[in-house]
Amino acid sequence: MVLRTFGFTVAYKNSKEPPTYFVRLGESLIELIPPSEAARQSCESADPRLSHMAISVVDFDAAVEVLAGKGMTVGDFREASGGVTVGWLDDPEGNQVQVSMRLEKL
Repeated sequence: MVLRTFGFTVAYKNSKEPPTYFVRLGESLIELIPPSEAARQSCESADPRLSHMAISVVDFDAAVEVLAGKGMTVGDFREASGGVTVGWLDDPEGNQVQVSMRLEKL
C-alpha cells in the first residue's frame, strides 16, 4: 500500500521471505525489506522511530489530506524541536509513515 500511495514502481523483487524490493520514484532507487512476522511482533512494543519510513513535505496539511484520501489512517501530530512539524499515518497494511515539514531546509 505504501508503494502505491507514494507512486513508487517496483523495479525488482526477489523470492526470499520476506522479499527485498527495489522501488523507483523518478531517478531514485530505494531498497525496502519488510520485517518478518517475528520481527514485526517484537517491534510492536519498540520505539516507532525504529521501523517507519519518513517523508519530508513542503505543505504538511495538504500532504496529510492527500494521504488520508488514499486510505491512510491519521495518527498523532506534534511540533518537534527546530521548527519541525511531524505526523504519523498508517496504511491499511499497518506500515507506519512519518510526514515531516521543516521551516528551514536542510
